[in-house]
Amino acid sequence: MQDFEGEKRNFEGEMQDFEGEMRDFEGEMRDFEDEPHYKKWISFSLLCISAVMIALAGILIFNFYEIPAASHVQSGETVPTPKVLSDLEYCQQQLKQFYKDTTSTIPSRPLLPSRTVKIDEFFVNLELSREVAGKIMPGDRVKLSGEQMVFDKVPAVPLDTWEDLFKPEIVEESKIILAVVSEYAQLSYTRRGDINLGGLIPVHFGDCEATPTMWSLQLIEAMVFAIEEINNRSDLLPTISIGFDIRDSCFDEDVGLLSALSLVDRGASLIDQPDESSLCKNNSQDLSKKVVGIVGPLKSSVSIVVGSVADLQKLPMIAFAATSDELSDKERFPYFLRTVPPDRLQATAMVDIITHMGWEYISIIYLADTYGIRGAHALARLAGSRGVCVAHLLPIQQVPSRSELEEISALLWESYKARVLVVFAGPEPATELVNAVENTSNVNDHFIWLGSESWVHSLSRLNKIPPKGALFLSLHNPEPDGFFEYISNLNRDTIQKNPWFESFLSNWEVLHNCTIWFDRQCGLPHLAQYTVTSPMAPVIDAVYAFAHALHSLIYSSNSSTVNGTKLLDALKEVRFDGQRGRFQFNSAGDMEGKYLVQNAQFDSDGFRLVNVGLWDALSMSDDYLTISGDIVWMNGLTEIPTSTCKDVCLPGQRLVPLEEKCCFGCFPCEPYAIVVNNGTECKECEETEWPDKLRLSCLQIIPAFTDWTDPLHLSITILSCMGLAVSMMIAAGLVIYRNHSVIKATSRELSCVNVLGFNLAFVSTFLLIAQPTTIICCVSQAMVSLCFTLAYAPTLLKVGRIYRIFRAGKRSARRPGLISPGVQLIMVFVLVMIQVFCVILSAALGPCEPQYLIPIPRDGHLELYCQLGTGFLISSSYNLVLILACCVFAFLARKVPDNYNESKFIGVSVYSTLLACLAAIAVYYTARDVSQKVAAICLAVLLNAFLTVGCVYIPKLYAIRFINPPSSTVFTIGRAHTSTIESIDNRVGPMSGNWATKTSKIQGDTPGK
Repeated sequence: MQDFEGEKRNFEGEMQDFEGEMRDFEGEMRDFEDEPHYKKWISFSLLCISAVMIALAGILIFNFYEIPAASHVQSGETVPTPKVLSDLEYCQQQLKQFYKDTTSTIPSRPLLPSRTVKIDEFFVNLELSREVAGKIMPGDRVKLSGEQMVFDKVPAVPLDTWEDLFKPEIVEESKIILAVVSEYAQLSYTRRGDINLGGLIPVHFGDCEATPTMWSLQLIEAMVFAIEEINNRSDLLPTISIGFDIRDSCFDEDVGLLSALSLVDRGASLIDQPDESSLCKNNSQDLSKKVVGIVGPLKSSVSIVVGSVADLQKLPMIAFAATSDELSDKERFPYFLRTVPPDRLQATAMVDIITHMGWEYISIIYLADTYGIRGAHALARLAGSRGVCVAHLLPIQQVPSRSELEEISALLWESYKARVLVVFAGPEPATELVNAVENTSNVNDHFIWLGSESWVHSLSRLNKIPPKGALFLSLHNPEPDGFFEYISNLNRDTIQKNPWFESFLSNWEVLHNCTIWFDRQCGLPHLAQYTVTSPMAPVIDAVYAFAHALHSLIYSSNSSTVNGTKLLDALKEVRFDGQRGRFQFNSAGDMEGKYLVQNAQFDSDGFRLVNVGLWDALSMSDDYLTISGDIVWMNGLTEIPTSTCKDVCLPGQRLVPLEEKCCFGCFPCEPYAIVVNNGTECKECEETEWPDKLRLSCLQIIPAFTDWTDPLHLSITILSCMGLAVSMMIAAGLVIYRNHSVIKATSRELSCVNVLGFNLAFVSTFLLIAQPTTIICCVSQAMVSLCFTLAYAPTLLKVGRIYRIFRAGKRSARRPGLISPGVQLIMVFVLVMIQVFCVILSAALGPCEPQYLIPIPRDGHLELYCQLGTGFLISSSYNLVLILACCVFAFLARKVPDNYNESKFIGVSVYSTLLACLAAIAVYYTARDVSQKVAAICLAVLLNAFLTVGCVYIPKLYAIRFINPPSSTVFTIGRAHTSTIESIDNRVGPMSGNWATKTSKIQGDTPGK
């Protein structure tokens, strides 16, 4: 103090010098007026510069010395050295001391009179997110830099120490909310016991001077009811009584912080190592004035603020309605627990409802606080993972403006196909939103509302009407056993102990014009009917959790001390049967809870919330959601309305994205494709498959094959039968006239082979039009190849023999070789065996199996037939060689005598067959229909057989039967000319002229035989 007095005297001396200099300045100004004009301006400038320098020096001197806060200095005390501003513990101590001082110095200041200046968070030594004593109010900031602290949006007030923050004059000038402390922060409902629990319950909602609601008073009485039940039990804390200290959080973060600090300060919070003054004589801890834990608060944002105080004081707190996921962060809130499930479970339950109803397109509206933001974003993420598209994610304020509501409504109607509106907000903004949306359009009952538990649990408290047909998730809070009787039996003496109950009853009597204690219709039993709306079960479970933890800590662990850390560990291990079933905390301090699915149904008496389902996170089945009741939707129907931005596509159409978010149109797939991946892709079926009627799966096509009743196939069958009949007649004729000279001339042995060939040809057509199998395909392919070989191998030998005989006869009388019947048969056998080898080789190279004929374009029709593959080309090539050879010899033998004109008929036959085969091959490989392919092969085979029959054998039999006489013919072969015994032109006869003649008498045999 002496140093300070000395510094003060030095400062006063400096001020006297400054005053002298100012007097000198005034004298110089008088002299200035007498100087010339230009000298006046020079002198004036110098004086101004001197004045500025003197002022700067004064400011530096003023700031150099520290002026302590006189309001905090008592007589005879030594002023402490200012603390470093980053000293967190020092700030906390000053806060606590400040609350004690201002309680007596400013007792009647109204709480939160004006929120012109709001403080969001402290920045201590540029370290962000470091809270000093907890959150104050959202809005402005307190910035700390070096050793000065300046408040935003208020006059720059330099503060040198933490004490300056709490000066009444500074508080008044900057209107800092910290200084606004009144009797509301100290007002409590208290009943002391051996161990005390604190309670933070919202008696008021925003306006701390309003009349309390029964909804809030039920929560208070629920806590008192649970404590009295525990105190009356002999098996739970039998020798210890529990007291309570309940404060009003006013549903506000700032008031919640002040009430929490006031609650903790009254009892001097627990510490890990109690000092001697806190120990009883038996070395046990005196807890009669301490609060060992806090029940509450209700609101998530208030719980976040109070959670920092609980962490600072190492004081366990159990919230009974705060559901924000942020509170599950154990690094930030290690001492926080709750008896309700977190919002992530509510988001899961909502998505389960959405997917159960088949809704694919939704919008989410959420309150712009920690509850709404985290809950809505968790819902959006989970919905996206389950295939549900979110059209809009829109925030809304607690008190939305008209322009904000109009903007949200316009966006919702813009995406009108997103009929499901999920609301993460309380009833006040939700009701305003419902009214705005319904007033924006003339379309009624369009949107489907799905509300969170925050909306529904305050409906009755605020007397709000939900939208018709809306669905709500409500926490499973059954009415506690015995609570109805308890609140009905409350008497005036008991109620008067509750500082808020009397105010409520007075207001109730005024509103209903009755007297609580004398009017039966106005009495407490009537009030007890409202118990079903408050979350009383979580409050009671929270009290019982503390009781079981304390019992375990004191009696089971034989602990002589109770501190926050030990109590927290004991709380995490509690297991008991609570109001809602088996109770226990999970690793995050949360509850795995249940949600009721409620439907807002209207009748002549108004609306009622009907339980239509249950979502149970502890369910043993895979599906947590159970819908057990009939839901009445906004249109009064029970049919589930749709909410999608996808057009209803017809079978065979896939979804294609449109310009609007999450919207899809329809685009047709190919006729042979199905729709997969939830209707977004087309997938072609296999070539042997075809889509079903719904175009969702591919079915095996039942192949068609040649039908005997088809006109074309029926004609082939008739022709084959006729051919067989004719061939039988020819065979019979050859046998009957086997000794006739004409038959002998045609070589009976080769004719038999020839007849076998065209008979085989007629039979093969029946196999070609039969139902294809591997055996039929192999046999028919072999028969087609062999029938041509059996037809043209003998024909080739015949026409070659005729040509060689007449060619040799022109040169000499010597008989040509290899024309005897035996030799001819051997040669035929060799030619046929070559074809047999080709058939075997064909079957080895290309297995003769039935093949599918797939039309182009595909039309769902599949035909099965015996395909003549690459191996068949070998056999066909061999037959082609035989036919070409026949053509050559037939051409060479075209000028033989008339009685040997068989070569001419053979020529006609082979020429026609060659053309028919070439045409059949062209048709076979170009036809798109099995019947055409089969008909081409069958007609080629039949034509070959009929040409052979008609050109070779029918004329012979006709001549034998109707023209040639039965007598034998004697002829000779000569070089110059020939003539027959009978005078017939151009016939073979005896040789004459200058050549030596040799007469041969042939009795019905062929030449040279």
